[in-house]
Order: sequence, then C-alpha cells, then structure tokens
Amino acid sequence: MKQKVERAVPKGRSLGETETATIQTSPTDSPRLDKKGAADLTPMNFRVPPAFHSKFKIYAVAHGMKMVDLLQESFSVFRSPRGV
Repeated sequence: MKQKVERAVPKGRSLGETETATIQTSPTDSPRLDKKGAADLTPMNFRVPPAFHSKFKIYAVAHGMKMVDLLQESFSVFRSPRGV
C-alpha cells in the first residue's frame, strides 16, 4: 500500500514550503507494534540537535520505516563489525 506523506520543511527554507514523499508501507514483525507487548518496552529519553532529528526522520520516512526501527537497525549495523 502506498502512502503519501507530507511534512514541514526543516529550518532554513521558506515558510510554508513542504516536502512530499511517497513511501511503500507494509506490515512489519516488529515486537513494538503488538500492544500486548508494550509493557515489555522501556522508554529511552534523550535529546538530539534539531537538524539531526530532521535528517533522521526524513530518512526513516523516505525508506518507509519508523524512527525506532531505524534506530534499532542502525545499532545492529554499528555493533556487527565490533563483534558485540
């Protein structure tokens, strides 16, 4: 199923300007999507610079991912060459 996503453009561009991306959405087997398993999750609260947040979110949306899935996959890739 394709979904059109529109969001405000990051700072530094004209006000009212938007970016549009068409993404392919599909069900995922991520355990966090199961509301029954939500009690098994622990929140991670940390702050990042606004520019990083915008780039991270734009990348996730452009690739049809949730931000938490991108974080988890990034961490897995980061750990693999280190043998952890």
